[in-house]
Formats: sequence, structure tokens, C-alpha cells
Amino acid sequence: MRGSVPRRSLIELGIIIKIADQTFDGCIQLESIHIPANVTEIGSGAFYGCTKLIRMHLPNQVSHLGYGAFNGCMALSEVKFPETLTILAPQTFYNCNNLDGKLTIEAGEKTIGNDAFNSIGLTEIVIPDGVETIGDYAFLGEIHKVTIPASVSYIGEEAFGTEYDLVIYGQRGSYAENWAAENGFEFKASASSVSGTIGESISWILNEKGTLTISGTGRIESWGSSV
Repeated sequence: MRGSVPRRSLIELGIIIKIADQTFDGCIQLESIHIPANVTEIGSGAFYGCTKLIRMHLPNQVSHLGYGAFNGCMALSEVKFPETLTILAPQTFYNCNNLDGKLTIEAGEKTIGNDAFNSIGLTEIVIPDGVETIGDYAFLGEIHKVTIPASVSYIGEEAFGTEYDLVIYGQRGSYAENWAAENGFEFKASASSVSGTIGESISWILNEKGTLTISGTGRIESWGSSV
């Protein structure tokens, strides 16, 4: 299949569970592909150098994206990540510089490999809760804002580049706060929910959007916070 899509820009695949390594490597005319719902893995370099591929919808069963799976897909501007995805291998989206603006990765991934999003046009990233490892140069570029959950326990060398105005958002006392201090980046505490009690059987919670919810029955007494 390598480089062998001269005229057809749309491909629909049959019943498969894995797209093998380098399956569409160098198919420069490929613009769109429909991946079947039962696919669980996309192999290394599967879409390497598909320079006209614009969008990619990953089905809900995909759990693994191989090394350099979409490396060099320079026209790629839209990717939907499933919650089942647990591994983003190194260089998965390397040089996909049309992926710009804000990137939100769905919950599920535990590892974001080295150079996974290196040299793309992102300026803001939200790392989902559950991610534990962010590899070297994973988001190297002109990143200005990153939100990092408390689950992260390792951040590699220059994972978010070296922009002087980079701001790290996270929880107080987290690895992210310590990492930001050690690397000279500004840290800001993320908004979070607070809660408390105002009676023997009455509780309250104020969420990150500023919505106050009071529940229970009985007499409202003194205000107490669990923060």
C-alpha cells in the first residue's frame, strides 16, 4: 500500500482490528480515511508522510498509537481522541504543524511519549487526569499554557519547550508545581471545587464554575469549609 493511492483521496477499510506498521506510509494523495469501530491499534508509521490527510477520527476502541503513526501529516488539523487510548508512542504527531490552538486529550492515556506532539502549532494544552508520564520534548514548540493533573509523576526534558511566558496550571503541592519551580516557569493553582457543612445533615459544594449547591434538611448553622 505504501505510496499507492494516486487518485483516490478517501479510503474505507473493512473489518480489521489493527492498521499495520507503515500501511499508508507516503500516500500523499490521501485526504480522509474512515477507520472501522473495531480497530484497537494503529501501528508505527501507519500514516507517515500523508501530507494531505486533513482529519482523523479515531474510533472508541483504539488503545495504542504506534511510533510516528501520523508523523509528517502536515495538513492534519483535526483529531478526536477516544477515552480508550492509553499509549501515545514517541513522535506520534511529530511535525503535524497544522494542529494549532488548544489541544484537549481525553482521559485514558497514561503515557505521552517522547516528541509525541513535537513541532506542531499548539499554544495551549490540557493534560487529562490519569496521565502519569510526559516524555522528553513531547510538546516542544511555542506553548504558553499547560494544565497538568495531579496524576502526573514525571515530565521529561523540555517537554513543553522553553518559552519564557509559559504558565503551568495545576494543584498546589503537586509534581507539576515542583517541576515548574525547578524549571523557572510560572505556576498558578487550578480552580477546584470546595465543600463544607452548615448543619448536622446539610452540606454545600462550590464547583469550579462558581455554582453553589446546598443539600440536606434541617437548620442551617455556622459555615464550615473542608478546604
